[in-house]
Amino acid sequence: MSMMENGAPKSKSAYVVFYERTHGPVPHGLILDHVCRNPRCVNPAHLEAVTYAVNNQRGSAAKLSDGKVAAIRLALQGGAKRRALATAYGVSYATIEEIEKNEAWRAEN
Repeated sequence: MSMMENGAPKSKSAYVVFYERTHGPVPHGLILDHVCRNPRCVNPAHLEAVTYAVNNQRGSAAKLSDGKVAAIRLALQGGAKRRALATAYGVSYATIEEIEKNEAWRAEN
């Protein structure tokens, strides 16, 4: 879709336009993530403004699935060592810490 910015045409993806019609502008520093994993989807209910890091973690190339993250959390609650979990799952120690602090992946309630 074509929009105007400072008097000049600016192109926006359709999903961005539909998101902004429903939720307002995408906050500065965030991008839209298709939580349905369908990049052609324009349903605003399927779009969430997230950081680049969160979008990458959720993407198809991510090493950890939601199930693996849940297993890591359970292991941490059971006293597992962060370094051992990082090695076992092929991620960094910092990633395990972010999971533990609920910074990288949101815990489902």
